[in-house]
Amino acid sequence: MVRVDYINTIAPIIQKYCVMNGVKVASPIIAQAIVEGLFWNDETGRSEESILAFQYHNYFGMMAFDDWKGKKVNLATWEEFEPGVRTDTTGCFRAYSTMEEGVKGYFDFIRYPRYSNLFTTSDPYEYCAMLKADGWATSSQYVDVLKRVIQSENLTV
Repeated sequence: MVRVDYINTIAPIIQKYCVMNGVKVASPIIAQAIVEGLFWNDETGRSEESILAFQYHNYFGMMAFDDWKGKKVNLATWEEFEPGVRTDTTGCFRAYSTMEEGVKGYFDFIRYPRYSNLFTTSDPYEYCAMLKADGWATSSQYVDVLKRVIQSENLTV
């Protein structure tokens, strides 16, 4: 999928669920969907679709913890437990049937108490920092990457 088409498809769904769930800012969530759902291939010079996103409709890299009763998929991934050191591993992720379900799943996921602060901010960069502080991703560059995507894609919602 072409990056602009992907953004134009997923952004209105994210915006709708922000309003429905009282989340005050959509741009960092759209940035998450871009970062987790598409990745840049230096060899081809274009964005490519993540299997987790486009086959399993998990656009945010949401793990399937023990309390998850829905569909799951085990896929190769990586974590950064030590700054600058990438560790290849396998993760158990939530799986959904449609884009709409996957986006709704994100808003269900952030209902975990550790993410409750995400409902308090209308600052997109603060939201990014809170995600990292709350344990969303292990990458030491996650906040900076999200901020760069917000800026480069001119995400203003």
